[in-house]
Amino acid sequence: MSSSNPLFPERPPPLSREKHIHFLRESVKIAHRALLNGRHPFGCVLVDGSGEVLFAQGNVDTLNHAEATVCRTAWSNLRYLIHPLAIPGCGFVFGVVEVYGMGGD
Repeated sequence: MSSSNPLFPERPPPLSREKHIHFLRESVKIAHRALLNGRHPFGCVLVDGSGEVLFAQGNVDTLNHAEATVCRTAWSNLRYLIHPLAIPGCGFVFGVVEVYGMGGD
């Protein structure tokens, strides 16, 4: 199905299982660095459809979780539209996306 809507261009094929595991491991490394800096051990990596890392972030503090900070940074710097389902199971990101209107709706 071809999409002519510029806000929602056609997506590239999904990344391989190996790439997913690679980026999960990267987020664990980021979480470990956050822990070494006295923060809660959470990490987040935002990757585009070609597998390029756009943003990576560890937890900042209790209110600035890694994934929420990445979402806000991506939105404010690149105006990326982030679909709430792109990060399965994370209610915090879903809330950030909805509050800041990053879903494009």
